[in-house]
Amino acid sequence: MNNELLANIQTNWNQLRDTGSLNDTSILDILLSRIGIEGAPGYDCGIRSTFSVFPPNINAELILPTGEKSESDEDARFIAHILALRLFLGAGLGFESRIVDAIANTYGLSWTKKIGGNYECSTVALANSIWLIALDPKPESDMPLDIDWSLPCFQNEHLWDKNYNLFSRYDIKERMLDWLIYMSIDEKKLVEISIFTFLEPIIRMKNDSRVKMILSKFSKYEDYHHSDSAVVLMEKKRILNLLIQKE
Repeated sequence: MNNELLANIQTNWNQLRDTGSLNDTSILDILLSRIGIEGAPGYDCGIRSTFSVFPPNINAELILPTGEKSESDEDARFIAHILALRLFLGAGLGFESRIVDAIANTYGLSWTKKIGGNYECSTVALANSIWLIALDPKPESDMPLDIDWSLPCFQNEHLWDKNYNLFSRYDIKERMLDWLIYMSIDEKKLVEISIFTFLEPIIRMKNDSRVKMILSKFSKYEDYHHSDSAVVLMEKKRILNLLIQKE
């Protein structure tokens, strides 16, 4: 189900995550060449700063290492874009202008919506986007994100408030933490996602009283997202070990 490029993104992320470096940076060159081309999230409505991980002429699908499947073509493309962006942030390249723009429009398509709840995104997509704050070199920045609100993508008044469009990375982090608190209050909300998908990026966030509370709640819940794959089970065990070390 996962295409070759997505598999390479994940393989390189595993190496970067575990060793702190990439032996072969060619994956970054490939991804840079796929910014703003057809098949990328938001391409059809004017955005030119997101990654096209899947070709435009297929029904994109993906399975995460923790076992969750994408809900739709749009969902798969957005999650894959987030995973590509995570690779650049993990490599310490969050200063690069194209990555800065990609972050801004990722938030524009998700956390800046006015409707709350899941912000018209899948739970899995939002949970993976937590990585972008966890790896952000300036998560407390109050500088407004450079989002072109005049693009067709952002003209739905049901989703975006044109009178409230000055968002900073700090604002996004606060919305993200509020959402995590909302999700952690009732474990019934977690039936469609593994708690381990939440846990790993949260563990990486700097100490914050809310982060500690969220971790405490999630760590007490059962993982309702079951899998028959031993590979998935071992991935969850790896994350559980990180949580134990954190404690």
